[in-house]
Amino acid sequence: MELLKDKNLFFKEEEENINQFYNMYQKKQKEIENTARNTFQNSIGPSGIQINIVNIDDFKEYIYSWLTGTFTHSITNGIISPFYYAFYYVELYACFFYFNYYYQSHYNFIPVPSYSPNYYKNPVISEVPIFYLLDYNIGYYFNKISWKDHCKNVKKTLTFIKENSLVLSEEGKYIENDMEILTGLFHKFMEIINSSNKVTVDELQNFEKEITEKLENKEYASYTINSLKRNVSYLDKYFLYIIDKNKNIEQNIENLLTKNKNVEEEIKTLSEENKTLSEENKKTKDFYLTVSGSVMALISLVTGNISLVNKDIAVQHIFIFNGSILVAILIFSYLFFSLYTKDTKTYPKKFIDTVGLTIIGFFISLLIYFLWIV
Repeated sequence: MELLKDKNLFFKEEEENINQFYNMYQKKQKEIENTARNTFQNSIGPSGIQINIVNIDDFKEYIYSWLTGTFTHSITNGIISPFYYAFYYVELYACFFYFNYYYQSHYNFIPVPSYSPNYYKNPVISEVPIFYLLDYNIGYYFNKISWKDHCKNVKKTLTFIKENSLVLSEEGKYIENDMEILTGLFHKFMEIINSSNKVTVDELQNFEKEITEKLENKEYASYTINSLKRNVSYLDKYFLYIIDKNKNIEQNIENLLTKNKNVEEEIKTLSEENKTLSEENKKTKDFYLTVSGSVMALISLVTGNISLVNKDIAVQHIFIFNGSILVAILIFSYLFFSLYTKDTKTYPKKFIDTVGLTIIGFFISLLIYFLWIV
């Protein structure tokens, strides 16, 4: 403990509380010093002077030696002396000091300790005070009765502190208000874990946020939340919500997969339609090429005949000219018709037929030429 490293600083910081415990000692000493069964033996104080009561300076020295572990005095054979009650209140002060220091150091022992004198007790002292620390770990309490009993003990401690005008540390001053706040939060905590209704994560997080905002001792608010999360029933509420949420997620994923599959099928259908449309466009293009070629051949036929009318050309030559163009039109049309249909089973045969027809047409043209001209 840093404060105990400097004796003068310790006495300065703790002067008010030490004086209060010394006053308790003096009051008790006066109550019993005139009773018949409490005849004190001669007592020698640290100064070597015989005394009937311990003075304040010796009282302070006893306190410091007790807290630093150098206290060596003891009472034997049940002798009741001025030192006995002094030592009792020295130990009682030490208990209060540990109580105060617990909050100053932000300790969070589980279970939370309590402090009371153990070495110097006597039937004359009917009730030994116990310094009960306020437990911020409400998550470790499983019913309202246990929490109520705990608060009852803490209230006794606070009553003793108030009656004797003891000074609490800054953190210790939050105890009374925080106990009331924790009681309200504990009842809400019980409602959550005992509820048959589903609780969302948002509701749990809002409850934890409420703890942080309401408790005056902010350092201990985190301990309260941690204790909740270590409670099995409280964690179940988290897990049940997550499980239900995952069910919805799985269903959403399944729906997305189904939609994705439908989209893929639609894309496949559109792709096939696009392919079919492309083929149709190509066929249409080939068709127009065929028609254009045929029309051009017909135009050549007509214009050629017109140009031959006024010329001295044999009829055989005119016939051969017209026949050649007609054969060309026939071959051109038949060839493009075969490409247009794209029948893989008949196309090779049609192509061979087309080539054969072309050769036959060529020989027929030659035959006509020789028959008419020659």
